[in-house]
Amino acid sequence: MFKKLLGALACCGALVTLSGPAQAGTIMAAEFGGQPLIYQDGGRVTGCGVRIFGLTKYTSPREVVRVIDSSMVFYVEGMSLLKAGMGTTTGDAITEQKLRLKPVNISNFWMRRAGDNPPAPLNGKVLRSPEQPNFLLYGISMASFADLSEVVYGEVELQIGVRPDKIGIDWVLSGKVVMSEEDIRRFGDCFDTIIKSMGEQKEKR
Repeated sequence: MFKKLLGALACCGALVTLSGPAQAGTIMAAEFGGQPLIYQDGGRVTGCGVRIFGLTKYTSPREVVRVIDSSMVFYVEGMSLLKAGMGTTTGDAITEQKLRLKPVNISNFWMRRAGDNPPAPLNGKVLRSPEQPNFLLYGISMASFADLSEVVYGEVELQIGVRPDKIGIDWVLSGKVVMSEEDIRRFGDCFDTIIKSMGEQKEKR
């Protein structure tokens, strides 16, 4: 069921964007599913990452379900970006696979491994996505990306916090990312290729 939902979300292009470090918030148990992202230019790998869909667990058909669309990407130039957006639906809409996502305007967001602090936005800047106005994005350091990417392997819990407009607390979705072994391998191979390309560029300088 969860994989079908992720596919439907990807097709309808639902949701919002990311922001910086967070305050206290309401923690909600969530299910996360990941899909590898590989950017190429003429066959040359220029970036890699993971797109992560998440939804809060629910117990009744009429219950409001928070749905998040997020991603973490690392580029060969050494730049890393986090991006996120939020929407809501209902339990019965998910069960019937008739998604009626309502976008949620957010003013901030953050991502972290459970037990760690969220990586701070580079230069303290959080931007609104020009292509997806309901999404936020910000840059993080290469080291921060490497630490955060550990959640891809499903052994460390991921927490994503979003701050809805006009609400004084964060909604924090917490859970482990589920990815197939094949997709995890693809992500690892992509990341290794990026690191190798960066090393070759340094040797040419």
